[in-house]
Amino acid sequence: MVYAPVTGKLYAAAEGVTPPPPPPPPPPEGVLRVAGSLSHHSPEMDEFLAEQRRRYREVQFTPMGSSLKICLVAEGKADVYPRFGPTMEWDTAAAHAVVNAAGRHIYRYGTKEELTYNKQDLRNPWFIVC
Repeated sequence: MVYAPVTGKLYAAAEGVTPPPPPPPPPPEGVLRVAGSLSHHSPEMDEFLAEQRRRYREVQFTPMGSSLKICLVAEGKADVYPRFGPTMEWDTAAAHAVVNAAGRHIYRYGTKEELTYNKQDLRNPWFIVC
């Protein structure tokens, strides 16, 4: 579960229990909706956004805090959330279940390997939610 007290929105998922959500609405033609961090801006994010602006007619960037960015992708209100900064397993685990229940994934950046948990080192690598 991920709860957003400011909006009162609760995101939840449970394996074998959560009904599949309706498919998210597609973004407008040629538009990419990117979720990003409010407090962890990086040169890598600038580079990612610049690359996407070359590929899409418009790139809409929505900054917000916490694991809510992952839930925004699960909800279909963002298409992608790249993370080029430090996070720990506890920062992503609950939202990871929510995004998987929505048919989306969290991959190690630059690979098709799903983010893993219960590692010796609890830090997450860079990742992308899509």
